Amino acid sequence: MKASLREKIKLRLQRWAQVSQEDQQLCNHLAEALKDCRGQTWGAYQALADEPQLRSLFVLRPEIKWVFPRVISKTEMIFETPSGLQISPSEIHGLLIPGLAFDLSGVRLGRGGGFYDRFLGQYLGKKWGICYSVCLEHELPADPWDQKVHCVWTEQGRVRVQPSP
Repeated sequence: MKASLREKIKLRLQRWAQVSQEDQQLCNHLAEALKDCRGQTWGAYQALADEPQLRSLFVLRPEIKWVFPRVISKTEMIFETPSGLQISPSEIHGLLIPGLAFDLSGVRLGRGGGFYDRFLGQYLGKKWGICYSVCLEHELPADPWDQKVHCVWTEQGRVRVQPSP
């Protein structure tokens, strides 16, 4: 019994170590891309268990003012500083947007709540999708209200998206 438990835990730790390495690679790419953004405000996210973790990016780029989304109703999301100060979308230079998947035209597959799509529909800054490379698809289904990102970042670096015809 202990032997099988050990094997199960080793597999879990092996997967965790692999994701941690991928997260660090992704954060290194983003830190390099954001090197000239001193003093700018950027939106990020507190990762769910299956999303790329960005904690090391916040350490690598402390000169950026990081803000995070908060859902305040069934239809509205705002961005706040870690201390809870709400930030106007016009003050946010760019957003790092998580997705379950992205395609090569910038379509994002989210979790189905529509919060990012509603926010991004009115947002004029940079929109960078964030996911693992295994979550890139050639094409995803898109509804008329789906908002596209300008590029996608993975642990392998930047993926340029091509607008659909």
